[in-house]
Amino acid sequence: MRRRPHTHTHTHTLTRLRPQGEGGVNYVHTDDAGPYQALLMLSQPGVDYSGGELFVCKKSDGDDNTTQLKQTSCAFENAGDLIIFSGDKDEYLHGMSTVVAPPPGGRERDEDLEPQRFAVGFFQRQGPAPKKKGGSKKKKKKKKKAAPKKR
Repeated sequence: MRRRPHTHTHTHTLTRLRPQGEGGVNYVHTDDAGPYQALLMLSQPGVDYSGGELFVCKKSDGDDNTTQLKQTSCAFENAGDLIIFSGDKDEYLHGMSTVVAPPPGGRERDEDLEPQRFAVGFFQRQGPAPKKKGGSKKKKKKKKKAAPKKR
């Protein structure tokens, strides 16, 4: 009897580094993701950059058969902040406002450096179970032959 390969779906958690320099923007969109997504801020807002706020839009049907978007901005306060938001592409969209230079004052910053906003995006995708790469198969142990008994 032959064994059938597994056909069940598997959730893959993916990470992506999201660097943005001055003028960087991420227009409203959806990702091919699971029910939730997250964004971890690595840069210090107000010191390394300004702007660059995450925004999430909820879709709703308008009176005139158009899709209306209700936008909510999510500002990061510190490096290390994590924002978790819905990845449901049928109901929510998201994006990022334009990254600009931080305002003068505040904490000291090297003025020669270009504003940078670094974040890590986390999201999940559904799909077939990942294929195992070579070398992951269990090796069969060879049985040692018992030495003949001496008399």
